[in-house]
Amino acid sequence: MIVFILLIIYLLIFFFIAILGERNKRKFSNYSSAIYSLSLAVYCTSWTFYGNIGLASSQNIQPITIYLGATLGLIIFAPLVAKMVQLKAYYHSTSLADFLSARYQNSRFLASMVSIICLLGIVPYLTIQVAPMINTFLVVTQLQPSSHLAKNLDVIVIIIMSLITIFAGVRKLDPTERHVGMMLALAMASLFKLAVFLVAGAIISYTLFDEIQLVMSGDLFQSQALKEQMNFDVFSQPPEISNWFSMMVLGAVGIIILPRQFHVGVVECSDPRHVASARWQLSLYMLLINLFVIPVAIAGEWLLPNEPVKDMLLLLIPVELNMPALAAMVFLGGFAAASCMIIVCTMTLSTMVTNHLFVPLIEQNKKLHWLKSKLLNVRRASVFFILFIVLLYYRLMGDNYLLIELGSISFIAVLQFAPALFGGLLWRKANLEGAATGIIIGASIWFYTSMFPTFVRSGLIESNIIEQGLFGISWFIPESLFGITGLSPMANSLFWSLSFNITAFIFISSYYRADTPVYEQVSVFFDDFSSADIRGLYETQQGVPGSIFISDKKQRAINIYSKYMSRHEANKKVEHCLKRVNLTEEKQINIAQLAELISCLTHVLAGVIGMASAHQEIRESGL
Repeated sequence: MIVFILLIIYLLIFFFIAILGERNKRKFSNYSSAIYSLSLAVYCTSWTFYGNIGLASSQNIQPITIYLGATLGLIIFAPLVAKMVQLKAYYHSTSLADFLSARYQNSRFLASMVSIICLLGIVPYLTIQVAPMINTFLVVTQLQPSSHLAKNLDVIVIIIMSLITIFAGVRKLDPTERHVGMMLALAMASLFKLAVFLVAGAIISYTLFDEIQLVMSGDLFQSQALKEQMNFDVFSQPPEISNWFSMMVLGAVGIIILPRQFHVGVVECSDPRHVASARWQLSLYMLLINLFVIPVAIAGEWLLPNEPVKDMLLLLIPVELNMPALAAMVFLGGFAAASCMIIVCTMTLSTMVTNHLFVPLIEQNKKLHWLKSKLLNVRRASVFFILFIVLLYYRLMGDNYLLIELGSISFIAVLQFAPALFGGLLWRKANLEGAATGIIIGASIWFYTSMFPTFVRSGLIESNIIEQGLFGISWFIPESLFGITGLSPMANSLFWSLSFNITAFIFISSYYRADTPVYEQVSVFFDDFSSADIRGLYETQQGVPGSIFISDKKQRAINIYSKYMSRHEANKKVEHCLKRVNLTEEKQINIAQLAELISCLTHVLAGVIGMASAHQEIRESGL
């Protein structure tokens, strides 16, 4: 009963902070740099809070490598992230899929493909957030797994997470409008989970200090009985090089390219200068949250040597030591770590699904056109849709050891966007054909080498391919592709998927030459965000009197916007564009001024339905 009360109190505080932040945006903007860095700590999920200790019990310091990689990624890629923040503001990008679409010809196909791959790749990661929330609740409440409540706990968790996501993050139609309150709540939750981890780690280490000292000094091994009962060899073994390097890469790229990180780090960022501050602030955070991983893992091996599920040692040790208050606090810390990830991830996935899957479907089917004015409700419904898939996946996969591996599998899926993203920012010749081909090939190899084996091992698919290879060819064994057996399954999937992805991206982009209009669009990514075609128009139209009536264009723009929002809101956004391009007093404009107005109208509409859909809507309207 006490755990229920504490959980309700935590949720009420979370909502109170979110509401407080929304009502006092100016006040909290003074601390926006710290809030930004702490909100980026959504990177540290329950996989960090619980899973690192479990993995350290079998892999020593290797799990920490992913955070070392993330630190290096922040340092190396900070200038690119700052550039992405500027481009996001220019294009009103709502998500990673939308940003990539804006770079590659406003392609709806690319945006839809990225959204589908994100959905397939991130659902397993959402699953490993739901699993510890359920398991830890059962531990602290000592609820019988056979009880009716325990059997339906996953449904309750999904409903709660859906409601929190909608009320905290899906309140506005335009996701590019900053959620100051939600970011503040995420920052406070990050501080809370860090404080809980440090306090719990310190208490456990202090309580079992003598035993840990014996282990570290080696005196414990003098007892043959203890030596047979417990296995401390793992804590002195060097890490496997392939896994070490793979996790470094996953961390370095994942800190930027994971959908939730892109949303918090780019979409929600109000000032590119915050990125520089985050380099040391978030790095310090990740150092602290890994401080007691090894001591707690050693303590768990000493106190609970026969515990089959090492992931929950941070909670099981206080329970074993009869520390109910500490156990309840650890449960809340783990809940905060898992719930924040679910909220942000589901929110950004719902934006992708709505803008790049549902909106094109609505536009192609005239019977569904009435849904254009209900897009906010569609986005909210997509939250339930996504989390229902998570629930289904959780029940199909079951709560087994495979869930430990799903985090890295999701990371590898999302890393397939890295060549197109970074290549698009650094290489002018990168084009849609190369980006799409690379992503398709890389994602296909990822699915075959990572996802497919989990389906076989969980019993969802009966196949001997993982032992004999496709068509019985040993070179096509998923986890040792092309006969290379020296790599771990994770390293195998990462190496081959990215290798083929990058090769296809470079080769196809070099082979297919984009035409002049495409190069002009791409120039925005390289020429200080001033569109080349509009600049050219200004050069030829300076001093040319206006001949286009602005009232007609304004009315058409309002009609377009009214399809997706109220007439009042549509008029407000169009007036905003007119004011932004200094046309509020004009009655007639020339072609250059019209081009600037259309550009602004497209970008603002992109905040509602995505750049690809906005570009097509404006183009088809004849504006």
